[in-house]
Amino acid sequence: MGTAPTPPRPHAHAYQLFGPASRVDVTDQIPVDHENLSWVTTARDANRFQRALLAGRPLSARQPAETKQTVPVSAEVKQL
Repeated sequence: MGTAPTPPRPHAHAYQLFGPASRVDVTDQIPVDHENLSWVTTARDANRFQRALLAGRPLSARQPAETKQTVPVSAEVKQL
């Protein structure tokens, strides 16, 4: 884990729409909170981890099936 205040490049960008035709790059405004398990990585590393996770490599034998189960969510979460 580095200490740079910005994500390593190349990286994916996060955009916020503040009205019609007002796309703002907010990538550098996303806080990283290590205590609450937020993290910053490159898109390449995130994709590599996701592929490994879906293939069950970093998990025990029963856990991959659990990661693919859906659960009910509240109406508030559905709006997100």
